[in-house]
Amino acid sequence: MKSEGIQTPTLDEVEAELARQQALTDELRRKAVEVRSREVQTALSEIQAKVLRYGLSVKQVFGPIKAQLQGEPAERKDGRQVRRRTAPLPKYQDVIGNTWSGRGKQPRWFSDALAGGKSAEDLLIRR
Repeated sequence: MKSEGIQTPTLDEVEAELARQQALTDELRRKAVEVRSREVQTALSEIQAKVLRYGLSVKQVFGPIKAQLQGEPAERKDGRQVRRRTAPLPKYQDVIGNTWSGRGKQPRWFSDALAGGKSAEDLLIRR
């Protein structure tokens, strides 16, 4: 069954169209970068003008965001620092590599190991 009037493009035609589309995509990306750059510049100018107009400090403008960006502990509204909690170190480990800190509900692998005859001391990580 041959369709009348429908032509399949040649490899050269497909490659030419692909090159044309790639050039259009590159041009659009370049324009997007230019537009974003202009918008960022406008936003910065507006922000700087408002900061100067209202006499705002860096802390007032950025507050906890600045601390988070710089990896510093955040502050509460009363000025005290928020203490970051770190994950507890694992205390128990099985042969597969499952770990448990010993806090909270026992994981299934730990319960199964105890039911299988192992003791908690057998699963203890030796440091």
